[in-house]
Amino acid sequence: MGHGRLYLVTDLVGFYEKCGWEYVGEANEIDGGPIRLYGANALLHHKQGK
Repeated sequence: MGHGRLYLVTDLVGFYEKCGWEYVGEANEIDGGPIRLYGANALLHHKQGK
């Protein structure tokens, strides 16, 4: 079984850190504006039922 990494982008600050996601940095939205990029181990979230 692979140990992939999940990524998400959001404008929420503080929520995903509490859920075990790591802040990776800023990304650009389609319109060019900044948005927060988070990453998490896929295996970790599979075990937690997410």
